[in-house]
Amino acid sequence: MTPVLRFSMFALVALLVALGIRDLSARGAVAIEAMLGARVENGLDVLGLDWARVAVDGLIVELSGDAPDVDSQALAVEASRSLARLGRVIDGTTARLAPPERREPIELEFHLDDNALTLMGRVHDEQMRNALIAQVRKVDQKLEIDDLTGIDAARPPAGWGGEIAVALAVIDMMPRAFVRVTPGSVFVEGVAADLEARDAMETELLKLAGPDIKLVTAIRVPGRVITPFSFVTEKSRDGVMTLVVCSARTEAEAVEIDTIRKEMQIAGGPARCPAGLGGPHGEWVSAVRAALGALAALPAGRVEVTYRSVTLDALPPTSTERFEAALASLSIDLPPGFDLSGAVAAGHETERAAREKESYWMRLTRLGERLTLEGRVEDAVAATALSSVASSRLGRDAVESDLRAADVTPPAGWQEAALAALEALTEFRGTAELTARGLILTAKLPGARAARELHDRIAERMPETIPLRTQFRVDLPSMIRALPLDPDRCVAELNRAVMKRGVLFDPGSARIDSGSRDDIRALASILRRCPEVAVEIGGHTDNQGREELNEQLSESRAEAVLDALVDEGIRIHRLDAKGYGEHDPIATNDTPEGRARNRRIAFKLKE
Repeated sequence: MTPVLRFSMFALVALLVALGIRDLSARGAVAIEAMLGARVENGLDVLGLDWARVAVDGLIVELSGDAPDVDSQALAVEASRSLARLGRVIDGTTARLAPPERREPIELEFHLDDNALTLMGRVHDEQMRNALIAQVRKVDQKLEIDDLTGIDAARPPAGWGGEIAVALAVIDMMPRAFVRVTPGSVFVEGVAADLEARDAMETELLKLAGPDIKLVTAIRVPGRVITPFSFVTEKSRDGVMTLVVCSARTEAEAVEIDTIRKEMQIAGGPARCPAGLGGPHGEWVSAVRAALGALAALPAGRVEVTYRSVTLDALPPTSTERFEAALASLSIDLPPGFDLSGAVAAGHETERAAREKESYWMRLTRLGERLTLEGRVEDAVAATALSSVASSRLGRDAVESDLRAADVTPPAGWQEAALAALEALTEFRGTAELTARGLILTAKLPGARAARELHDRIAERMPETIPLRTQFRVDLPSMIRALPLDPDRCVAELNRAVMKRGVLFDPGSARIDSGSRDDIRALASILRRCPEVAVEIGGHTDNQGREELNEQLSESRAEAVLDALVDEGIRIHRLDAKGYGEHDPIATNDTPEGRARNRRIAFKLKE
């Protein structure tokens, strides 16, 4: 073979070999691209990044697609770089900017109870929480603080801080209170000692709040329970009317009664009648005015208005005719619903003259807290001795003596009879008349059993030489209040009592206010009249505050009433306590008055 031919053959073989390698290289590059693309795509699918699209050109991996957020975009790029270690990743993705995380605004609750403060709600961060506690410490270093706040609130707005200043002022003002703070508003609930204190507190808080903070206050003045709820005035023989006891249901009524006192020139008593709970329904001021008008028509006497009962008593030198006229006029002037009774403590002059013909006579008259002694006794020593004994029992200011020494012979055993009569009149209102013919005792008693017991007790002390005759009037209203109750009436009476007077609690707690102890005793008295009835005590709140906290508070308050009734002797198996929270309102929660009605204790038959 010639050299030329051999060269030609070699060139042909070399060409064919070159063409084969090039084809093999091309096919290998395609395989590598497919492998790289599949590896990246499969990895992104496993991570749930199916939005990302992958394109491979040689060893270049190009990502594209619209990521739902920045974090997802960054994860796709980092994962692709890890999967395509031999390649180069070019990021061509886009990402939607996610809205910032929404946080609830700051909300703080201050539950203040004597020397303890519970903080609830949410603050922005730990720094804000520490600053708040430090501010509270400055107000009261001895205050025990229980911090239950969370750190998840939004950043406070510009101008924040005045709200906290108002809350800190409340902590400094009141031993027990509830404060809710949100940006731009503060709600304060608490108790003030009296109206003047409440007005001063509200004025100071309004100054601190200023025009930019909405301040809502529910500072109440706890109504004192007045027992008995009475108005008593006496008129002496010289015509001076003196106030002994007075009560009003509201401040407005206290002002009205004060005006009446000035018009009628009534001396004594407080500058203004105290206002409080316990008064009867009806026209209290009208009853007081009518009673004072009847007393003014008498030369001397005493008038008492207690709940719905009015008693007019005449003192010497009132004649029977004049007393009966005043009593008749009063019966016309009294508003509906008031009962009227009365008595002549000493008769007119003809009656007195007839009595003085007796060789010996004495009359003891108890009207309210005052005791009048009159009559003819053997000498000044006997008169002084009896007056001294009466003064030791009732007090010197409560005894008025008109005993006259005369040359008379007292019946045997008169001292024992007089002391027995005096003992009876230290317990009950009435009259005891002692003559040579015997002792006549007249009194008003709460029931037939009390009348029997008093008669027997006085009879044991009476000497055999002096006969005893008793004339007792039974207090029917008191007897009616002691009658048994059927189940439905029992529950109705319980709810009537609790709605009329209420059971008050310290703000934000289940501790029964000390002023409500009489109300608990009244509820126990009703339950004793229906010993076989089992009842549920339901606690209710308004819609202020968190729902779950309201339910817990209402149940705790119902249980507190249950415990208080058990302490009064009611068997626990008759009682059950349940908290209804804010779910059973009886009035609107949009007004302070409505919310006050919804915060209540209610009774129903136990299922």
